[in-house]
Amino acid sequence: MIKKCLIMRTLIGIITIILIIFSSLSGCTLFGSDDESEPGGEIDAFDQEDLSVPKVMDIGQFQQDVTKPTSDNSGEEVPFKYQTTWAFSYNTVYVDFGGVMQLWLSNLGENEMYIYEFGISSEWLADNLTAECGKQILPGEEVEIGYIAFPGPPSPGNYEYQLIFGVMARESELVAWYDWGIVGNRTYTLEITSLSSSSELQDYTTEHNSEGLYTKINDLIDPMQKDIRDKAVDIAKKYEGPYNIFQLCEIFQFVKTEISYVNDPRGDDNYWSTPEETLTLCAGDCEDQATLFAAMISAIDGTARIYITDSHAFASVYIGDSDTTRIDILKAINSYYNTELKFAWLEDDLGFWLVIDTINAMHPGGLPLGSEPLESDEQNDSDGNSQDNLTWPWDFNDTTTLIIIDVT
Repeated sequence: MIKKCLIMRTLIGIITIILIIFSSLSGCTLFGSDDESEPGGEIDAFDQEDLSVPKVMDIGQFQQDVTKPTSDNSGEEVPFKYQTTWAFSYNTVYVDFGGVMQLWLSNLGENEMYIYEFGISSEWLADNLTAECGKQILPGEEVEIGYIAFPGPPSPGNYEYQLIFGVMARESELVAWYDWGIVGNRTYTLEITSLSSSSELQDYTTEHNSEGLYTKINDLIDPMQKDIRDKAVDIAKKYEGPYNIFQLCEIFQFVKTEISYVNDPRGDDNYWSTPEETLTLCAGDCEDQATLFAAMISAIDGTARIYITDSHAFASVYIGDSDTTRIDILKAINSYYNTELKFAWLEDDLGFWLVIDTINAMHPGGLPLGSEPLESDEQNDSDGNSQDNLTWPWDFNDTTTLIIIDVT
């Protein structure tokens, strides 16, 4: 049996009046022909002793405290000019569930800028939702500002919102910063989507370690292949030590930002690249990105799976067999992204598996493509117990079969 509880993420916008909307991929390839998914039945792969759990670390060990620079507003105002690009999770913001926003800022002026705070202001929020920042931006630079999660309004419809920033500017290092305070008075409109109930979604069957696909995928993945191991270690060493949750986040960010989405060759819509091919090309479709992530996380002692629906593939990572461990890991991911996210995970007899979808999600634990959050009154597990505030009920909405493959 599989339980699900969730998170959110990926769309797009812009602030000096460009509004760019990236539509979600409609799907990847179709998987599981008869000769791959059925012969030989199912393979018993993981035992409990085979599983490794990422260690929870304190983000403060690795990051310096952000200190707002000293300002002097006694002189003339220092002008600034900027453009902001932003993205909403899953191209959709839902009633109650809300969304996640990722923001980038370009300095279009002649003076340095310093962003010490950013967030969203809206008619449905009682107060501004903001996060600390600490990003200095030189003229001509574009910098990722960060992420901010927010709840949705109680009803669907169109709502107005503003992006807000705490801005300082200076002409050079030789002069003091001028603090403009919180700026951002341009208003945008956001469409809020209603939530479905589980009864509205189609049923699907689950297969685990179907022999043909199990062999195919595990033959592709070699975590000790030199290029895979070298890249995984190079990324992970930023958060040195044993396999830990921040190393996992870094590998997710690498695959999401550095591996471009590219379709399979024409005439072969079920072509699977090896992870080292995907790494070399810096490109691949959904199953290529999923197997690359699984190979890299396995190369630093993580435990991964591949999930395959009728039209998509994504990975997952093992995060333990207790609610306490799961919650500690999810809170650590929140500290990495500096916001309060909700997470998608699956559960079986071995424990909890965090969804990893670099195509559809902004962060580890983001909702996979082909799924959606459910009505908030369904925030209970199968025993009727209320879920913690890190999760939300969700399910797949576009598949007849879910195939689960252990990466051994």
